[in-house]
Amino acid sequence: MKYLIYILIILFIPSIIYTQSIGDTNVVETLNFNDITKRRGWYIFPSDTNNYHKVLMYYTLKCDAATTQDNYACGEWDYTTYTRLYNHKNVNTPFYYYKNSNPENIEFNNNPKFDIHQKQTYNLTIDSILSENSFTIGMGNFTTSELLNTTSKNGSAQYLITALELQNQGLSTGNISRISIGIQNQGEYLNSLKIKMKSTTLSILSGSTYSTDNFTLVYDNANWQQPQSTEIFNFLQPFYWDGSSNIIIEFTFSSLTDASSYITISDSIGSNIGLLQNFNGHLDFKDDEIVDLPASVFANIDSAITVSFWCFGDENLMPFNSYIFEGRD
Repeated sequence: MKYLIYILIILFIPSIIYTQSIGDTNVVETLNFNDITKRRGWYIFPSDTNNYHKVLMYYTLKCDAATTQDNYACGEWDYTTYTRLYNHKNVNTPFYYYKNSNPENIEFNNNPKFDIHQKQTYNLTIDSILSENSFTIGMGNFTTSELLNTTSKNGSAQYLITALELQNQGLSTGNISRISIGIQNQGEYLNSLKIKMKSTTLSILSGSTYSTDNFTLVYDNANWQQPQSTEIFNFLQPFYWDGSSNIIIEFTFSSLTDASSYITISDSIGSNIGLLQNFNGHLDFKDDEIVDLPASVFANIDSAITVSFWCFGDENLMPFNSYIFEGRD
């Protein structure tokens, strides 16, 4: 019996050597040492007509000062490192995934579904004027793109008009019924343009005194509009000025495109009478990305801080081993 096995082995080994040839091993390079922040990728094996019987993964972790997540050469690898092997569940079966699950039945519509969003818009048209006084504030020696900056697609701007400015132009206690803006160059179509006003005792505007309450909505037009030249905005209701208070006027808007901004006639008076907020955005994280906050932003914080935000997970990736905050030192 031993002799018979020995003969079989002798005959079998040459057969294996005969079937092997140069090129029977394919090397697919994935991540390399130049991939400092890259965490994953999609790598294609050569020719899907080949048959593969074994996959060898050569895996090397390297400490590198070029890593960007912290100040330590090995900092990114001193927690946990995983290698995940996935089994494709859709091989030779009718199995499927729907919204990251595998229900027995899926409901569908033959007709397209849609949502209807309705909103009210107001526009006041003045047919005739019995009497009217108009006043010009400023000289208009400068221009700005900050008031209606449609290159940001949305924005908010607040400006302070002092009582002295109004008084010097002859304005007295009473109703302000409309406002006009000198526009030098048109921007994109405005959507949901709103104007609000309020009386205030503030003499300057700053982020710490940013006002959000007690405004009177004087203009609210959700229709698309593209103001030009000297554009007049008729108020839905007059704003009563008491003759002695400063006034904060706020403009908010949105636009669908961001190719160009409005250029409006303005003045530069050298004091902090304006606040701008012309960016609304979000952070879109890919895999193991972070936002590293500099210590300087906490310089004026004593013992507590509150952070609030909306967080939406990608249903195609979650659940994923992740966390929101990490604090060190």
